[in-house]
Amino acid sequence: MQFFRKILLFITFCFAAAISVAQQIKNVSAPDGYRAIQWTKDEGLPPGSTYTMFKDENGFLWVGSNGSGPCRFDGAVFKRYLTGQG
Repeated sequence: MQFFRKILLFITFCFAAAISVAQQIKNVSAPDGYRAIQWTKDEGLPPGSTYTMFKDENGFLWVGSNGSGPCRFDGAVFKRYLTGQG
């Protein structure tokens, strides 16, 4: 019984040690892999206030604004879709 307790204690210690060093803190700043681009209506973004944005399963960014209907962004071009008004 004493041998079983020693084995169990050893396994618990190894497991705790493995968890505590699994994620080490890195003091390195994030890489510059991201870029921010400001799009305006000159590039095709609908005029007015943007109320919602989401990315669909195909990778398109959809932008909803007030009054001009939704538009789809494919990474290069904005395409506007007209909505029927009543």
